[in-house]
Amino acid sequence: MKKLMKKVNLGILIAAVLTVATAAYVIITDISFSSKESELKAFITRYIDDCSKANIGSSKQVLDNQKDVIAEYFSDYEGTYEGRDSYDTMNAKELSEILQSLCTDDGDRELGSVTDCKASIGNVECEKYGMNCAKLTVDVTMTITAKGAQAVVCECGVPGYVECRAKNGEEPVYETTVPAKYIFILSPSGSSWLIDSVRAIEDSPRSTVRVISGGISPDSPEAYYGGEGDDYE
Repeated sequence: MKKLMKKVNLGILIAAVLTVATAAYVIITDISFSSKESELKAFITRYIDDCSKANIGSSKQVLDNQKDVIAEYFSDYEGTYEGRDSYDTMNAKELSEILQSLCTDDGDRELGSVTDCKASIGNVECEKYGMNCAKLTVDVTMTITAKGAQAVVCECGVPGYVECRAKNGEEPVYETTVPAKYIFILSPSGSSWLIDSVRAIEDSPRSTVRVISGGISPDSPEAYYGGEGDDYE
């Protein structure tokens, strides 16, 4: 009986030590992560700023600019995370491939260009993700001025077009405002961080287009019922 009690007491002691050690580890890692929040926010701010600047130019220039940004800010991670959608979530390889495909001339249209692009960053939420990674949820409003029926852009790591229907053969000039919420997964790299993946949250507000000249607003009746407009070129 005494031997049994000794074994029981030893088991309780070991369990208690492990519980305390685990709790201490969690507390220490949480404190350590909290101290990194400012550098995570600074990193993602630099990325969004550089991504915005890289959107300026012809679609071919945007492709070349964004490749440089991807090389600087993204890791070479090609795996998947739980709940990850293969199209909506971009890693470096997928982002480069989709940008390349958007810029490929299919012979039926001529891509336009972006003359200005600015991003306004709102709320940034940081949380620990797995053992070493960080998950950032970021509110961003990107304002893009473009000319031409379609122009290639990379909205904080999510590639696509801004577009406006031409009117009477004129080249449309327009400003597109894109409010969105993005989720970034970052991993440590030396003394800094790199982006493993990024995706836009589906329930973000829709973008709006303000026509400056030569185009038809997507919200006007002409955009839906023909009128004097031309199709996207």
